[in-house]
Amino acid sequence: MNRIALALSVVAASTVLGGCAAFGGPTVSDTHFADDAEALNSKLAAHIPGILPLDAENVDLAVSSSAGARLRWTSPGGITATYCEPGPISGTPTDLGVGWWPKTVLTEGYDCGSWMVFETQGAYYAWDTEQ
Repeated sequence: MNRIALALSVVAASTVLGGCAAFGGPTVSDTHFADDAEALNSKLAAHIPGILPLDAENVDLAVSSSAGARLRWTSPGGITATYCEPGPISGTPTDLGVGWWPKTVLTEGYDCGSWMVFETQGAYYAWDTEQ
């Protein structure tokens, strides 16, 4: 078998076995931080919105190359961003396959501009609507 035929065989096998990821398809980064300071001092800080309060703990961040970001945290002080409006939230975030995202997305919460936030079972969940 010549080198070109061998190379084409490897590419074909990679496509079948690896799907889109073999060619740089969507990837998801799922990271846990102890608190807001650790999250804001990480290499992923650019993906952390201003809605994350200063007393946030147990921060989880999932960033997708094609479906935006998801965020979860706990906070005794709750939502502190003054631009967040309580009430109905719209849209449904894409499932990124992270184990910490709840199965049910509530329809009431906070509209924080390009982020929608809701609280359930003592944690806040947010997703970026500008994917």
